[in-house]
Amino acid sequence: MDDPEDLWDVNRAADWATAVRRRILGPAAHVSPDTIWQWVRRGHLDVAERRGRQLRLTHLAVARAEARTRERARRTVAA
Repeated sequence: MDDPEDLWDVNRAADWATAVRRRILGPAAHVSPDTIWQWVRRGHLDVAERRGRQLRLTHLAVARAEARTRERARRTVAA
């Protein structure tokens, strides 16, 4: 398992995924913490550590989930 300092919470993961989506899809793209929870529920995102409702995620897992869901997200962003 990764060093605990390398694990991200849901909010940090959402901020990072939003930054990536905005670079690729444009300024209207946004990934909310609720979206991160949906990625976990749907199996796109693997959880490194879970303590109650708190999730800890690795950067690599978040990057993979963002890439897996990017094509579908492309449909929802209007120019």
